[in-house]
Amino acid sequence: AMSLKQSCFKSIVKCDLKRSWWISALAALFIFMTSTSPLFDYAYNRYDFYSSYTRYEDAVDFAEMMFGNYVIGMCISAFVVLYLFSYINKVNSVSFFHSLPATRNSLLASHITSGVILVTAPMLINTLISLFAVGRGVKASWILISFCIYLLYSFVVFGVTLVVSMLTGVSIASAIFTLVVALLP
Repeated sequence: AMSLKQSCFKSIVKCDLKRSWWISALAALFIFMTSTSPLFDYAYNRYDFYSSYTRYEDAVDFAEMMFGNYVIGMCISAFVVLYLFSYINKVNSVSFFHSLPATRNSLLASHITSGVILVTAPMLINTLISLFAVGRGVKASWILISFCIYLLYSFVVFGVTLVVSMLTGVSIASAIFTLVVALLP
């Protein structure tokens, strides 16, 4: 039997995903348009099929195509945190969420779980689609490394935005301070 707290955790995650699925869908579309689609254009229209080796220029072209993913991932990560934790800025919402039969740690964990799913899903979908370009001047290792770099950048921004939003408690200030922290060397 599932306890009430476990049920509440799953319910909050489901509610967050139902409420926020459009963020991931929009991010997946942006990533597809900025990186996955140009990758297929490169793989099927520009790649020299008679060349049996991968050139250095191919790797550079791939890295340039994937740069947009990282920027989109960082922006989506910050937006997801600000969106999922926006209830902290409203007294009525805070009262409602803290009246649920869940500890604050469980509430935090459920929102973080939802955020990780929402941030990871767009790139995961595009990574799986991109694997169809393997063998046409694109290596699978490049695609998987790109996915890992996306996750690294996204989760760093996710964590920084989460800490900043918990410290400030104001969405606009959180966005500004996250940008300031991102621009620090």
